[in-house]
Amino acid sequence: MKPLTAQIQANWLGYTGIIPFLAAGLLPLDWNQDQILFAIQAYGAIILTFVGAIHWGRALNNNTPGLFVISVIPSLIAWVSLLIPANYGLPLLITSFLIVIIFDYQQYSTLAWFKTLRVRLTLIVCSALLFSWLFNIR
Repeated sequence: MKPLTAQIQANWLGYTGIIPFLAAGLLPLDWNQDQILFAIQAYGAIILTFVGAIHWGRALNNNTPGLFVISVIPSLIAWVSLLIPANYGLPLLITSFLIVIIFDYQQYSTLAWFKTLRVRLTLIVCSALLFSWLFNIR
């Protein structure tokens, strides 16, 4: 069996990572809506932290101290998003994902496949978060 390339693995794992966002909309209606909303918000915070951590690895590999700071900011924003109600936390996450993808898009000029993957995943994640927010505003 031929080993998977980094690109194939990243695609598989990236798209698998959006399953919780999509599955939340399929949960039984008798579940508490606040629990479902928090689950989406919490997973969004986890993924935002993960996306920021990509730059921690880049900082180590490239000896770029400024990237350490940039890598931690999404985690701090994600944490704040969990301390506030979902009607504020979800838009904060959406805005943060969009800012991070703009930064990332500029950073990965030589990895076209990765830029494409990140843009697609970000659009799906932001759409799921937006959908959750719009249908649960109180």
